[in-house]
Amino acid sequence: MANDKNKDNEKIIELYDEGIRYYYGRGVDQNYQKAVEFWTKAAELENAQAQCCLGDCYAFGHGVNQDYFKAAAWYNKAANKGYITAQYNLAVLYEKGQGVAVSYLLAAAWYGKAANAGHADAKLALNSLKQRNLI
Repeated sequence: MANDKNKDNEKIIELYDEGIRYYYGRGVDQNYQKAVEFWTKAAELENAQAQCCLGDCYAFGHGVNQDYFKAAAWYNKAANKGYITAQYNLAVLYEKGQGVAVSYLLAAAWYGKAANAGHADAKLALNSLKQRNLI
């Protein structure tokens, strides 16, 4: 059974890595749409890195139509798995009201989680919310 789990993990990592190759054009022609295809497969298999990458694609319109609602959904999945970058990115969406209702309290909560894990920009953003008396 452990062998099956290792094979599943290897498959997920391969899917994620293929997404990276296509997103950045490493050894292949850059193709955001193919990156999204590979990351979607890995994300559906609960890979937090791929979920965060999909959030980025939807936030910036890379390979898909820009859609902050979908970006927030993917960031949320990864953030709830403890993926620090997704926690920060989700906080930004809450602060700006992109794809979610503006919530400085939720932004602060996610910035706080990322900051506590060592994310420097999250620490700055959290301090900014405090200095502006938003929380």
